Amino acid sequence: MKQPKGLVPLKIFSKLVAVPNAIGMLRKETILATINNVKVCEGIPEDWMNYICEAVNNYADIEIYKTKQEEISRGLICTLHIPGQPVPMDFGKQVVQDSSGNFSIAAVKEYAKRIRDIKKSSRTFQHLIPSRPVEYPVHVKCTFYMHKTNAKPCLPELIVATLDQLVRLKVIKNISNEVVASTDGSKIEYILNEPYTIVEIRRMIQ
Repeated sequence: MKQPKGLVPLKIFSKLVAVPNAIGMLRKETILATINNVKVCEGIPEDWMNYICEAVNNYADIEIYKTKQEEISRGLICTLHIPGQPVPMDFGKQVVQDSSGNFSIAAVKEYAKRIRDIKKSSRTFQHLIPSRPVEYPVHVKCTFYMHKTNAKPCLPELIVATLDQLVRLKVIKNISNEVVASTDGSKIEYILNEPYTIVEIRRMIQ
């Protein structure tokens, strides 16, 4: 959920600063700042800061709720945060032959581990998954926040892998175009911290 434009929640924190002309002496200084550490004000009574902080944050909660309701009205079904480095689908295909001589597609170790990790982490967003797998046309947008490696990732393969995972998690019924009508807007972003994937699923509105 994006933060409403121009609205940043506040916090209050304290720091110790040196007392002028008093060697070795420190005093506590209270500062009102945004959650991304941009100073708003200092030097006013702490109860005033508490009042300002509470008022702004209450307003922020209301605006975030309104934004969420607007998203739902535009067809948003759910937004899922899937931790871990994405693994493309080409790692997940391997032809194997069983003892009877039959050939089948099996998951190789790396992709199988990715599936296990996702199923384990899905407990944190299970409440966001629809009660029944979606079987009507939806738009699935995937944003992959991942580490940069020597191997260039293939966006279509990452999308197909993610759709496969959504089927395994019973979020969508299958990956046919009768269900996944569009993946427009999907992209890859490189980051330095822990990798993850954001998946937005919206009902296709005529």
